[in-house]
Amino acid sequence: MNPIMADRSKFIIRNVRVLEADSFSDCKSVLVHNGVISAIGEDREDLDGVNGQGHYLVPGLIDAHVHIANVDHLHRLAKAGVTTALDMGAWPTNTAKLRALVALDEHGKGGLCDFRSAGIVMTAPNTPHSRFPGVPSDSIVQTPQEAQECVRLRVAEGSDYIKLIADVPGPTQECLTAATQEARRLGKMVIIHAVTYKPFRMAIIARPHIITHAPVDKPLTEDDAREMAKHNIACVPTLVMMRHVKRSTAKYENAAASVLTMHRAGVLVLAGSDAVDYPGVPAQIEHGGGMLEELELLVEAGMSPAEVLAGSTTKTAKYFGLRDRATINKGMRADLVLLKEDPFEDVTAFKRLERVWCAGRHMHLEQL
Repeated sequence: MNPIMADRSKFIIRNVRVLEADSFSDCKSVLVHNGVISAIGEDREDLDGVNGQGHYLVPGLIDAHVHIANVDHLHRLAKAGVTTALDMGAWPTNTAKLRALVALDEHGKGGLCDFRSAGIVMTAPNTPHSRFPGVPSDSIVQTPQEAQECVRLRVAEGSDYIKLIADVPGPTQECLTAATQEARRLGKMVIIHAVTYKPFRMAIIARPHIITHAPVDKPLTEDDAREMAKHNIACVPTLVMMRHVKRSTAKYENAAASVLTMHRAGVLVLAGSDAVDYPGVPAQIEHGGGMLEELELLVEAGMSPAEVLAGSTTKTAKYFGLRDRATINKGMRADLVLLKEDPFEDVTAFKRLERVWCAGRHMHLEQL
């Protein structure tokens, strides 16, 4: 039986160097059964399998900032080696349909990227986000009480975490803080969007779990970064999108410098692309391809390839509580990527990947 066709059937990946913490093992075998890694090290001559030819087996990437609107986005993410995506703004009814597709995986093209979603974001009147077609009035807030109610509604709709917009104009500091506290009370992570310095400071004061984007008008100071580290506030800078923000004071160099400042201060920096193809956004960022660019930009900003890989796999999974993935260990989801080249030497190795498995299902790269 060919494992590429059998997808979730029991199969083995032979002769691969397996990522173990921050280094690669000698060549060994990885056994997969029903979408889960069932053994590592031992070979099974009775099973059909893939010969890895001494190449590198790593966990699938986790894109910590995407916008998913259709199944094609999930295909394209998987094709690039992204096996989990964290959606940062979507319509609940559409998200429910896509969740069902991922669960059933009956689309006929191999593995689909898994995902989580924030649902509808919280904003304020007369802001760019408030003008998107179909934005409900209950997500456009003016008082702390409205902000708290917005959070409760998103939780009731099934949001996996809460996304807030910080901008000028935008929600007040009191609204951001009230929403963050309410989400924490309800056991939900909070992600705050901020692309310029003043909103970024407002986000820090609100004490979310994550601030997404990086300021393009003014770089963060060492004090800003130390405050983030002290309060365990992570950042998903989305440098690939920040290159395209067009404001009178915008300079990409400010965002890149902020990443290095945060990294040196001990802030957890996670990789996310802000992949999106909606109208009205600063740029159309390709699903999958944008993530591979983001890895390169984070290295250019001063992080090592090993740090960037951890910030797009294990550290992201741990921070978001995705305990069943992002390491190659027995009992973990078989979200796997086979690379010809060592990604610790060059993160662009993902642009030349050989195979991708999403929960044990092979992604048919040639069909996209």
